Amino acid sequence: MLTSPRLTVVSPPCAPHAAASPSGAAVPGDGARYDRVDALRALAMAAVIAQHTDILPFGWLGVWVFYVISGFVVTLSIRAAAPVAGAAQPATKGAMLAGFYIRRAARIMPLYWLYVALAGLITFWLPGPDDPWEILSQASFTYNFYLLDHPEISVVPTTHLWTISVEMQFYALAGIAIVLLSDGALKRCLAGVVVGCLLGRIALIGQLQHFNQSAHISFLHFDAFSAGCLLALYRRKIGAMQASFLMMLGVMAMALLVAVYAVVNHHLGAQGIEVVQKILSGDGMGQGRGAFIFSAATMLGVGCVAMAAAGRGWFPALLGWRWLARIGRASYSGYLLHFAVIEGLREAVLLLIGHDPMRSGAGAIQIAFRLALFVASTGMTVLLADLCYRWLEMPLARRCRRLLEKCLLRPALA
Repeated sequence: MLTSPRLTVVSPPCAPHAAASPSGAAVPGDGARYDRVDALRALAMAAVIAQHTDILPFGWLGVWVFYVISGFVVTLSIRAAAPVAGAAQPATKGAMLAGFYIRRAARIMPLYWLYVALAGLITFWLPGPDDPWEILSQASFTYNFYLLDHPEISVVPTTHLWTISVEMQFYALAGIAIVLLSDGALKRCLAGVVVGCLLGRIALIGQLQHFNQSAHISFLHFDAFSAGCLLALYRRKIGAMQASFLMMLGVMAMALLVAVYAVVNHHLGAQGIEVVQKILSGDGMGQGRGAFIFSAATMLGVGCVAMAAAGRGWFPALLGWRWLARIGRASYSGYLLHFAVIEGLREAVLLLIGHDPMRSGAGAIQIAFRLALFVASTGMTVLLADLCYRWLEMPLARRCRRLLEKCLLRPALA
């Protein structure tokens, strides 16, 4: 998702701990193509910001695009570190697995824990109850499970971190499978996960009545990551035509979902815009929607990533803008910071004018303020994310990786 390693062109690894930068490795020859995947991250982050500024109720789909990207890029990163014939020190599977976890830990944990610690200090001064278990669940990457029983959350700058908990839980299992299984066995396993997650959501259709219940059960959403992994394994067979077909399937899946639930909503008495207003939003998952909406979101994410990786067509051309790729490479920092930026700007407006125009006033004023908040939040998030990426995120990742390799990997190889 948000923390996928960037794909860059590297030489074949001569040692299991010397193959790539802290941002991960790549399939040789593919680096330029996957700059567009970085650019796709930028669009996904913009969609999430639009969701949190209340101008795009289905902006959460950007998170599912991140999930697919994570599976796609991490699979390529691990497979790029596979043993190379004739290498002086062939990488063993154990070393590959250790290297994968070290890279993930070094890239994600230092900045994440720093953000959680700062957010905890900020919320200490805010009114409302403080639950130490909330901070603990965030620090241990189990925040999604905490939210299942605590719909009323108090730590405002960190409410979005459940997505990173879901991602880390997937990495904990996926690394083992991607490293140890053959291509054929891995493909069958991943396909089973995709089908199993859908069946699991259908089995729990009566319980998945709210977005928290639907989205925060991590193992029900491993299909999005797994679909990205499958896309990586089949990438050599996916050209522009196949990518366009996958994109068409994703759009059709979303359109079918909207059409079906528009009929359902009309049958239940909805009128006018209410018929389609909340079908794709996170406000409620009734009528069995929680079982199917995430599969449609995954199909759309697969189409977007396939189009980006194919490198041809109007969509890849849009993603070819260099500044989008630069923003996308800093999307992890941006994702961590964006909620605090939005809330900080809203509080500043509240102090200046004495009320929140996002919640009061005429409809036109609310819309204008939301648009202004989106533009300001996006600009400030991009600026802060770029600075954070260059001066904090990557230096911390490099130092943490060197430390972990020195303490864990090199003694095992000695």
